Amino acid sequence: MLLLLFLLAAHTNFQEIIVPPNVKLVEDFDLDEYDDYFDKVKSRFMGWSTEVINEEVQVIFISETLFSYSNQSDEEIEYKYEYEKGKDIKDSVAFTGDIATKAGGKVKGFNLKFDSKLQTKLSLAIEQNTTESWKLDINVNPFSKVSLKIKGEGELTNGVSKFYFFWIPVKKGGWEILEIKDEFFWLVEEHAW
Repeated sequence: MLLLLFLLAAHTNFQEIIVPPNVKLVEDFDLDEYDDYFDKVKSRFMGWSTEVINEEVQVIFISETLFSYSNQSDEEIEYKYEYEKGKDIKDSVAFTGDIATKAGGKVKGFNLKFDSKLQTKLSLAIEQNTTESWKLDINVNPFSKVSLKIKGEGELTNGVSKFYFFWIPVKKGGWEILEIKDEFFWLVEEHAW
């Protein structure tokens, strides 16, 4: 019997994901927890069967630190920061199809034959370019640190699944989805010692 365990690696797009105390990310499950969750998966003749562990749990994440300035001196220090980010959004939709009609028969001694074929192709491409830019002047107080981070809110859903072949589980693993609901800039000042 082939048995594979697929564990998700850390969410590489995020520096940190903050979950409620009673919720764990898939990467934080231990083997005993996996065994307990896999026991809850219902068997079936063929195909995937899934057990959802956490569904649409509200989480907070930090995706990126844009800058972090630290001042270890007795004097205030001024920094200038410029931010520019461009985003290209390209959507493309294409449809193709054929409609064919054949008809024939005899009407009052005449042989009638009718062939019709309609071939359609439709494609649509939409491109949108946006650029966001701004400048920020920051004064960092003595023995403090200022950081600008991208923070957000999302919904986390995770669980385990098994793939059955003739009632025998041949693959199993954990999965996780983080749906981003909101993203914003977060300016933080901390004491630096």
